Amino acid sequence: MGDLDHDLAAIGDAAAAAGRVSAINIMSYGARPVGAALGAIVGGFYGAEACLYLAVAIFGAQALVILMSPAVALARQPEMIGEPAKA
Repeated sequence: MGDLDHDLAAIGDAAAAAGRVSAINIMSYGARPVGAALGAIVGGFYGAEACLYLAVAIFGAQALVILMSPAVALARQPEMIGEPAKA
């Protein structure tokens, strides 16, 4: 494969990766107000220390979900639906 072919293939991969990153960012933007509201409620009623303990517990739960998911065992990211299979 020539340099130009390789560069063009990388552009296609970059566009697909940008779409995946964009989707993850959109999900995190939706979670931020929920986390902020939860932090404000817990912090307001129980104080900053309880709020920090809750944040640690939630981050730990997120880590467990990721570690227990089948994604950990993947050798590579699966192809997107509608993308042509790579040789």
